[in-house]
Amino acid sequence: RNEQNTEFPGVGQRSALSGETVYSFLMGATSQPFVVDHRVFGSILVPGAAWVAGVLGALGPQKRLEQVSFYQPLRLGEMEERPVQIVFSPAQEEKQMFSVWSGPAPWTRHAEGWIYAGKVSAPISGISVHQMQEKPVEKLFEGFSRMGVELGSLFRSIRRVWAGKEEALTELIIPNYIPNASLPIP
Repeated sequence: RNEQNTEFPGVGQRSALSGETVYSFLMGATSQPFVVDHRVFGSILVPGAAWVAGVLGALGPQKRLEQVSFYQPLRLGEMEERPVQIVFSPAQEEKQMFSVWSGPAPWTRHAEGWIYAGKVSAPISGISVHQMQEKPVEKLFEGFSRMGVELGSLFRSIRRVWAGKEEALTELIIPNYIPNASLPIP
């Protein structure tokens, strides 16, 4: 994992030996200012959604991700910048594996999953807002805060929330971009 390109997304570097394509960039408060709005117990933690956005941003929105697993969170110091790489394995039939790593050595795996062509088209079945009760959104964020999760304005995109016995639905407002960040949102 030694290819380095701090522009993201850039042209991925393909390894002639493995066939992998690697996108490299920096992650930290200077290069990706949105991360300071996501804190757990006072520490900056890169949200898993950033890895998903990075994968889709590199490949394009006409992809869907499945079996995404999150491993070790990326905790950052206030002014720390860490090299990150999104590694795409060679395509196998109609799917391709990705993994997200940060350095420096030893490299830490943060996420991995499978990429398929085409957007998800199946609706969520078996869940109906009519069987749920709408809850005040601010109560949700107050609950997060009590659990040690501090979300700044960039992570307060939930506009409405409905809760049932074992499920919840939210209405989200997703920004087209994150100001001053090079990590794209597809």
